[in-house]
Amino acid sequence: EGARDTAPAPGGVRVEEAREGDLEAVGRLLREHFDPVLAELPGDAGLAASIASGRVLVARADDGVTGVLHEGLEGRVGWIRQLAVVEAARGCHVGRSLVEAQFSRYAAGLREFALWVDVANEPALRLYASTGYDLLGQRADEYLPSSELQSPERRS
Repeated sequence: EGARDTAPAPGGVRVEEAREGDLEAVGRLLREHFDPVLAELPGDAGLAASIASGRVLVARADDGVTGVLHEGLEGRVGWIRQLAVVEAARGCHVGRSLVEAQFSRYAAGLREFALWVDVANEPALRLYASTGYDLLGQRADEYLPSSELQSPERRS
């Protein structure tokens, strides 16, 4: 079973489901951008399982993986667990293309999309606001386990 293309992105980048051979690049990109404990990054086995189940989208250019969206599903809520874009591709709509690809995959079947974001990460806040996320609240200087999350509803 091959990777399913989900959306074209600007600049010759393709957004598609990650492949088994992407495990190293995806893991490296996530570890470069997230604290493994605070972001609840999966280990290699967990990430491989997410890739095998189609829960990892990648933005791919000729020179390899330029962005990653690791998603989760809980009931009828679609989560962005982690979103990372290589430095050279920032500002090229790679993150937006990944978020929009996730929306298009599940638009008919989910009632909301949710995520955690560092409130100090202004570029991420702008990206999520521009793609339809609402800020429901924030807590500074503390880590909240996923059981305490509040999830924003997707704007219509």
